[in-house]
Amino acid sequence: MQDVIGTLEEKYGTTIGWRVFSIWYGDSAGNIRDYGVLLFQTDDGLFRFHDFKHIPRFLGIEIHPKNELPYVPFDGSFKASDVIEIEIVSKKDAARSIGSGQLPEKAGPLKRFFREMVTMVRTKDRTYYFEFPNKEFISLINETKEKK
Repeated sequence: MQDVIGTLEEKYGTTIGWRVFSIWYGDSAGNIRDYGVLLFQTDDGLFRFHDFKHIPRFLGIEIHPKNELPYVPFDGSFKASDVIEIEIVSKKDAARSIGSGQLPEKAGPLKRFFREMVTMVRTKDRTYYFEFPNKEFISLINETKEKK
């Protein structure tokens, strides 16, 4: 993992501080990554995300599907100051909203108990969905906003 961080630091020309791996990603532009993305904050204050080529394995043996599409790297970023809202929503509702263009409802206690949850990050121009614990992320967004 450290060599991946080094490569990303070289690519963006800045050091990476806080980081978390999201095992599921989706956004309002229709992008979905079932194998996850690395979400991290760089010294320039941006929150960036980057995916990796995922080769499925079974008992340690690589599995290559017949109709495998070529891997296309995916990354993006947003500023903390552009974040309008952070909410917990069900993964199922988030996936459904990607296709419909409507925002999912905030998950209540019952839904949180019975369904998989994702963190919805709504910015001025796009909505992102990350599957990871969000408490540290929310405080980091707020701290970054206050510094600006």
